[in-house]
Amino acid sequence: MLEPAELRNKFNVNRPTREQLLGYLLDALDEHERSEIERRLVEDEECRVELKCLKAALEPLEALRDEDCDPPFDLAERTSALVFEHADAVAAAAPQLARAGVGGPMPPVAGRWSMADMVVAIGVCAVAALLFFPVISNSRYAAHVTACQNNLRQIGYAVADYSDKVGGGFFPGASSRGNRAFAGIYAPILVEGGYLTDPRVVICPSSHLLQRRAVFRLPTLDEIDLASSTQIVALQDRAGGTYGYSLGAVVDGRYEPPRNLGRNYFALMSDRPLLYGEPVVNAPHWGRGLNLLYEDGHVAFGEAQLEYADQDDPFRNRRGLVEAGVDENDAVIGQSVASPFRFISQGIRPAQD
Repeated sequence: MLEPAELRNKFNVNRPTREQLLGYLLDALDEHERSEIERRLVEDEECRVELKCLKAALEPLEALRDEDCDPPFDLAERTSALVFEHADAVAAAAPQLARAGVGGPMPPVAGRWSMADMVVAIGVCAVAALLFFPVISNSRYAAHVTACQNNLRQIGYAVADYSDKVGGGFFPGASSRGNRAFAGIYAPILVEGGYLTDPRVVICPSSHLLQRRAVFRLPTLDEIDLASSTQIVALQDRAGGTYGYSLGAVVDGRYEPPRNLGRNYFALMSDRPLLYGEPVVNAPHWGRGLNLLYEDGHVAFGEAQLEYADQDDPFRNRRGLVEAGVDENDAVIGQSVASPFRFISQGIRPAQD
C-alpha cells in the first residue's frame, strides 16, 4: 500500500501551483503558506524541480542589482504590449498551424516552456523589476549618501587638526594669487602635512571618478607650484577630488582663508557644487541633493535645488559671485578649480603667501 506522501505525489493532491512557487521565491507568502510550501518541497521532487526552473528563469534580474538607475517609467506598459503582441500572433497563426498538422499538442519535453509559460515568466519579470529596481536604487543611493558623509567628516577632522596645530586658528585655504589660488588646494596641503592619510576620501562614492578610485592620485604641492599655465588647470581640477571647498573671505580689506570659529551655520565643504547653468544630471547623488560639512564638524544633506531667501547661500557671496566672501560670516564654496577672486577688487590686500 502506498504511503500518504506517495499518494499525494501520485495523484498531485495539494501540489503547490506555479504562482505559489513564484510567491515563495519572491518572499511574498505569509508564514503559514511558506511553511506549507517548504513541507511540500521536502516531499515532492517534481515541486523541487519546478522551483529550480523558476529560480533559473528569474536569475537575469540578479544582474541588475548593481545598477544605479531607476527602471524606465514605461517599462510595465511596454512589457505588457510585447506580451499581448506575441499572444495575438500565436492566436492568429493557430488555425494555419493546425491545418498543417503542426498545431497539435506537443509531447512533454524536459526543459521546454510553452507560450503560456513564457507569458507568465515575462509578466513576473516585469513585476519583479518594478518592485526591485526602486528598492535597489534607493538602497544604493542611501548607502552612497552615508559614505559621502563619512568622507566629509574625515576631512573635517583633518582640517580642524590643521587649524589647531599649524594654521593658527585658520583652516587650510587658497592663496589669493599664483598656482595655489584655487579651492581644491586644501587636499594636497592636508595629505602632505600628514593630516589626511587616505587621499581617496576626497572622491564622493556617487562620482564618476569612483571607477578610477584605485588609481586616483592627488597632485603634489611641488607639481602644482611648478606647473605651466597649460598644465595648471588640469592639476587644479584634480586636486580637490569631487568636493567643493571654502574660498575664504575678505576681512578688514585683507583676504584670509576660512577661520575656525566652530560655527554650526557656516558651510565649509560640500559635494561638488554645480556651475550656474550646468545641468542637474551632472550633480552628485543623481541630482537629488548635496552633503554639506559645517565648521563645527556636522554634516547635513540638502535638496539639490535649495532656496536661501532667509539664510546664507553657501555657493555665492553676498554680491552673487562665486568668489571669496565679503566678510568672515559669508560662506562661499567653490569647485576645486574655483579661484578666490574672479575679479580682484581694488583695495583688497592679499594674504602673505
